[in-house]
Amino acid sequence: MLEDTEQDNEAIPLQFDEKTLQRVVEFLKHENDVEKLPEIPRPVPTERLTDCVPQWFANFMNLPSLEEVYDIIAAANYMEIPSLVELGCAKVGSMMKHKTIPELRKMFNIDNDFTPEEERTILEGRADIW
Repeated sequence: MLEDTEQDNEAIPLQFDEKTLQRVVEFLKHENDVEKLPEIPRPVPTERLTDCVPQWFANFMNLPSLEEVYDIIAAANYMEIPSLVELGCAKVGSMMKHKTIPELRKMFNIDNDFTPEEERTILEGRADIW
């Protein structure tokens, strides 16, 4: 982005709000000054993020809403910060652990567009209807 600017003081448009930017800067400072994010196992082993990352990183991703987690992931992706993208995705993965299909639909606001027969077929492991 900086290479594409014509002047040193030219504004760079961001795709996220100030609060998200502050969180990203907090992450970068911690990762640069205190500790690097270790490799995160895939898939995440449990619903507790602390089982696969140090406590600070788990606390950092302990956000009030899934939407805020998405904002962090999107900002990290936009700014090309792969470790923060990984951490955000691990948070989402840990939130999905041990959830039922109806719980996941609710969590991600997904409408069920299957007929009862299609859903029964899929759940029985016969996905040959596609």
